[in-house]
Amino acid sequence: MADLWALALALLALWRGYTTRALTRAPSPWSWQRRYAVAIDALFIASCSLSAAALWGRWFASWMAMPLGLAYAAMIPIPCYFERVNRIRWLHALRNAVFAVVAVTCFGIGIGWVPRRLFGI
Repeated sequence: MADLWALALALLALWRGYTTRALTRAPSPWSWQRRYAVAIDALFIASCSLSAAALWGRWFASWMAMPLGLAYAAMIPIPCYFERVNRIRWLHALRNAVFAVVAVTCFGIGIGWVPRRLFGI
């Protein structure tokens, strides 16, 4: 199961890297929102990559879920890159709720309140 989580995290990192390219190609000067989004994307990519490598290498530690939780929590105010999600209120609220649940779960894993064995890691 750890290998499946590692693959999912690696794919998430690749996807986020792909979508971040559009943000970084915007002309200068950048707004504070764009700088914030790129910084959070960098945190997300690094967190996913570190966790994926640790899962594949079998040296994953619970604390490694904390930066991923922080990234998900920080992504809540950022608009979705799918415009339809931003336009449909209930869909945007659902996206934010999912991000909040993932963030809390990652924090729970990081501090030991949520056992990793529930996720097969």
